[in-house]
Amino acid sequence: MTTIYYKPARLAMWALLWGVSGGYTLFGWSDDDSTLDMIIGSVLLAMGVFAGYAAMDSRPALAGDANGLTVRTMFARRTVRWSELLLVTIERRNLRLWGIVPIMRRDYLSFMVQGGALGSKRMRLLGSWLALPPGGLARLRDTLLEARGAAGTTALCAAETPDGAAVGGGFDPDAAIARYLAAKATEPAASPARAVAPTPVAPARPRPSFGRRVA
Repeated sequence: MTTIYYKPARLAMWALLWGVSGGYTLFGWSDDDSTLDMIIGSVLLAMGVFAGYAAMDSRPALAGDANGLTVRTMFARRTVRWSELLLVTIERRNLRLWGIVPIMRRDYLSFMVQGGALGSKRMRLLGSWLALPPGGLARLRDTLLEARGAAGTTALCAAETPDGAAVGGGFDPDAAIARYLAAKATEPAASPARAVAPTPVAPARPRPSFGRRVA
């Protein structure tokens, strides 16, 4: 249904940038023995390795079919059923210099799925790394939400079918009417109501009168 790939050139560029930055930082750590330089250099070098591996991996970053959705981030790959997909949103984050001056804006395609220690887990794909046309990130989000809704409706119809058969073509009114008539035919016929005799009403007592009787 939906298959989206990464941009290999973009991943390779970041792999080279992170690798060179990490190596330069580790080289500086070897001169002054700074623990901070060692940590930063190791993290940058590891990110460069992960980005390089992701650039060489030919599997799609996002693949969806009738059974579920497979998401491959730079660090992991996971397949979930449509019923386990809780939310699909676009997150916009600003990269700030020293935490103050915004220098770059990034859009992420964010997936909230069932699982994790708190009952839900997020996976994110950087929009600029995906091979999408301009404005394609929002259309991809809408497509995934529509696919999730359609899969949920099909599963609900299959669960409500009496014989357990999956409903693939939507609601069939003729089949529903046939099932209703068959169920009515198996019900026992209602016994006719017996006539109820009316309850006799006692005659009204004369009202007492006061004063002199007139002949």
